[in-house]
Amino acid sequence: MGLFNKAGDIGTAARMLHVRNSLGYAQSVMAAKCDVSDSTYKNYERARREPTVSFALKFCENFDVDIAWLLQGKGEPKSEYRDERYQKSASED
Repeated sequence: MGLFNKAGDIGTAARMLHVRNSLGYAQSVMAAKCDVSDSTYKNYERARREPTVSFALKFCENFDVDIAWLLQGKGEPKSEYRDERYQKSASED
């Protein structure tokens, strides 16, 4: 599976990348804050592996992200993470 799960649906990996870019952090910083190895974080962000539940919860807690937005693209991200490219339209739900 890549970043696009279906036409117009940007996946978890892309939302993670968006948060990281918004914060200006390196992948290694994000990994350390989420208590995973650099390679594990990179694999999540590159959509090579599905994030674990514990990782997703830690990511959301550390970066004040709604888990429904991170995993499904539903709802709204924190205002500083807003970007129209990362929002699902209401007609897609």
